[in-house]
Amino acid sequence: MADKTDWFQPFVSNTFSYDTNVFRLPSSLTAAEANALIDNVSKGGSKSDFINRISAGAKVNWYSGPHRVNMNLGVDDNVFVRNTALQNVSTINEASWSWDVSRAWSSQVGAEYQQYLNAFGNYVVPRKDMLTNMAYFGKVKYQFSPDWRAGAGVRWDEISHSVRNRRQNDVQELSGTAEVIYQNAAGNSAGVEYRHGNGFYPERNPAKFSFDEYDVDSVKFVGGYVFSAKTRFDGYVGYLAQTFAQAPWFDYSGCIWRMGAEWLPTEKTSIKISGWQNLEAYQDVASSYFVGNGVKLSSKWEASRKVEFSGEFLWESRDYVGDGGANSSETPVSRRVDDFFAAQAGITYRPVEYIDAFLMYRYEKRKVNRVFFNYEYDGLGIGVVLRF
Repeated sequence: MADKTDWFQPFVSNTFSYDTNVFRLPSSLTAAEANALIDNVSKGGSKSDFINRISAGAKVNWYSGPHRVNMNLGVDDNVFVRNTALQNVSTINEASWSWDVSRAWSSQVGAEYQQYLNAFGNYVVPRKDMLTNMAYFGKVKYQFSPDWRAGAGVRWDEISHSVRNRRQNDVQELSGTAEVIYQNAAGNSAGVEYRHGNGFYPERNPAKFSFDEYDVDSVKFVGGYVFSAKTRFDGYVGYLAQTFAQAPWFDYSGCIWRMGAEWLPTEKTSIKISGWQNLEAYQDVASSYFVGNGVKLSSKWEASRKVEFSGEFLWESRDYVGDGGANSSETPVSRRVDDFFAAQAGITYRPVEYIDAFLMYRYEKRKVNRVFFNYEYDGLGIGVVLRF
């Protein structure tokens, strides 16, 4: 039986799901065209499939005086019933060590490692591609008064592809941050954050792909305000500039922002809404950037001690910077624009404290001004989680 006070909290789970469009193919394709593309990934495979995921992992929260070790560990065995060539083992792991050097000084170092099957949908010819994300980070903070603190950090990120002809999108970035934050006892906060990053595409030839490195700088004014015990607001507004010395037509500079609010109308209900504008990229096409403008609404309702309902709606417009088609076509094309919508609903049943049984439905639709990148799918999943 799970004990929330344990420093070591393992879990196992099993999820069985159905996906109507595993390869995120456009509905405009004929059955023959779809099957020809699927054969590139899984010979004799199917557009839709049943997937079984067996997961195991643990949370570690260990304390000893001024030292804290926190870890989230997990591994998944993903079995595809029809597209057997997509079988894979994925993993998500995070670990950090925090040290309160004194009453005023504290530090943290850590690492993250993820490996998972790359989502389909951004390449004309699909392939089974395992993405690996690695990160290392360090932070230091100084609390120079009860309400004021300053901090600085450094982080290394690396994304790599298993498919050789997609490694031109492998990316490495070294970034540094600095912040000064005010936060009072009521939880209200305000401050400023600065970030500089230098990125490099180690597998790219700039003579063929225009560029192989970039610089990014951003400054954000951040804040949060607690209106009441039931309502909280937080967000930021700032400015970001990303430059490519070898390809200035990819440069971007402009306003970035995010605003969010949480409302607790009852003790058992929560509603969150957020909106944003930022410079983003799909992880599998990390060299093609877009300005994302979106809104997200999510809610939870605890109907009883054993039953919880949840829902989520998300919409985002994605306007590419520079030539967003460089990875999919050698012919000059108009700037790519994506219109993305997703909706999700779920129910969780907790018969006892250490068991969760859940049912989830998700719908996604992406409309792109390039017909091949349009897709639509439904997904239904059922599963159980057992915590020890």
